[in-house]
Amino acid sequence: MGFFDFLKQEPQKPVPVKQTQSKRFEDVVSDDPEIRKLQRSLKAQDKQLEQIKYAESYFEKTGDIGFLIEFWEKIWSSGGLLFNGSHWTFRLPDLYIKTGEYDKALSILKKIKNPYYTDKRDSYIERVKKMQSKN
Repeated sequence: MGFFDFLKQEPQKPVPVKQTQSKRFEDVVSDDPEIRKLQRSLKAQDKQLEQIKYAESYFEKTGDIGFLIEFWEKIWSSGGLLFNGSHWTFRLPDLYIKTGEYDKALSILKKIKNPYYTDKRDSYIERVKKMQSKN
């Protein structure tokens, strides 16, 4: 017997819980309207991200930039991205710049209102205007 043995705690026995008295976690979560709303939002984000991955993959395989531009125009016309991400936020302006459609690029850039992207948006606008003036 060691000197500090009196400090060791005996393991506690679990207290049985009657199934009728407690709700399962899933039941509680599904009853909360805010959590249901969040779950729907996350599902929509996941769906949109899968669509983006498919469109980008298709573009990589085929090189069909018209398809990709049309895809991104539909994203923007249906309310935009459902999640934050600067790469995807600037994807359509990048495509317009690549195809020399500077007016369209500026139009989309002016729609970007996320305060996290203002510096990047402003530098894009400046760059696109310089490109326009060269043509």
